Amino acid sequence: MRPILLEDFLSKIQQDLKFVEEGIKSSAELVEQMQDNFERLQDFLLKNDDLRQKIHQLMEYIEPIPHLPENRQKTRIKNARSMIQKLRDWFLIEKYECRAPFKTLETSV
Repeated sequence: MRPILLEDFLSKIQQDLKFVEEGIKSSAELVEQMQDNFERLQDFLLKNDDLRQKIHQLMEYIEPIPHLPENRQKTRIKNARSMIQKLRDWFLIEKYECRAPFKTLETSV
């Protein structure tokens, strides 16, 4: 797994979402750039079905943004940011389980 590719892809989408909100980029440019960046991620995604499915869901959620009214665009952008953070949590942050027994404090209170 190459997490740096995924992080780069997600960071670029997140940055472009911010640019759309600030009026620096159009929502059509956001979608076009996202699709271009996705091309580089394809080989990596072939190895992980769960990740591929989640990335496709994110892209399907973002792609209609240019055709929506402005208030719906803002809502989608906000929700897309949350989706990106969830993807990071699920696929980029390693989970640790504590297997050591709990220790009690041996001091008086």
